[in-house]
Amino acid sequence: MGIDVKRLKVISALGSGQLIAFGTSLYLLTALAQPIARDTHWDLAWVVGGYSIGTLVSATVAAQAGRFVGAGQGRLMLCLSALLFAGGLSLIALSPNLIVYCLAWAVIGCAMGTGLYDVAFGTAGRLFGTTARAAIIQIALLGGFASTVFWPLSHLLEGHFGWRATCLVFAALHLVVCLPLYALAVPVPIDAAPVKGSPLPKAHLVIGEGWLFTAMGVVVTLEMAVVAVMAVHMHALLTGRGLSLAAAVSLSTLVGPSQVGARLVELTVGRRWPAYLSLVSGVVAVTLGIVLISL
Repeated sequence: MGIDVKRLKVISALGSGQLIAFGTSLYLLTALAQPIARDTHWDLAWVVGGYSIGTLVSATVAAQAGRFVGAGQGRLMLCLSALLFAGGLSLIALSPNLIVYCLAWAVIGCAMGTGLYDVAFGTAGRLFGTTARAAIIQIALLGGFASTVFWPLSHLLEGHFGWRATCLVFAALHLVVCLPLYALAVPVPIDAAPVKGSPLPKAHLVIGEGWLFTAMGVVVTLEMAVVAVMAVHMHALLTGRGLSLAAAVSLSTLVGPSQVGARLVELTVGRRWPAYLSLVSGVVAVTLGIVLISL
């Protein structure tokens, strides 16, 4: 069976884009929050709160982005996200005060809503149809190494050039790497159509399942909140336990391979058990990890 070169190009482009996108959004402040706070004398809570602003904006943008993806305009959304990431990161680098800094994170939030996993996976789904499952997992495998690559890279760049220059370098990555990858390697589906202004379809739940949907939403939201907090404060937590910064960075890079390993397990044997067991396993793993760090 020959290799589908076009499919491989799409997966490589989307996976590489996700690696850079997550590395310069979710994992950005892990290395840069403390330097930003020290240099500007802004309250650390506000510095870290920038990411919260980004996630809130991302949530409001995601539904509209999904409509474009459904109409076959995933490439457009991804290219837009690269431009927004570049603009937001540049604005962070040039921020003279907290107001501009928070505005920059709002721009990054728009980028997150148009360019993270939801849009990448949806784009793969529109392109590959019933064979998209394997492609989505492969994209996630590449994206899973974001922390492994960008945490050490962020510390290295910040140590030599400062946090502002680091943000400018990351902005350039989106313009020089992500934008061309999306524009050249991700095709537009043959059946792509203009996006109409019709309302989004409403989901219809079976009677008695509403509470299950609500409970799952609460669990997923809480888990992602904990994961985001741990990601932002990972190095501070480890250095607070007595580790040197170098040791903390080295140890935390294991997060990426662990994510990839879990996804490989899901790919190989996960299909044999109910989907809710994957969610339960994730919650248990996060809880166990936090407990072990606190010991």
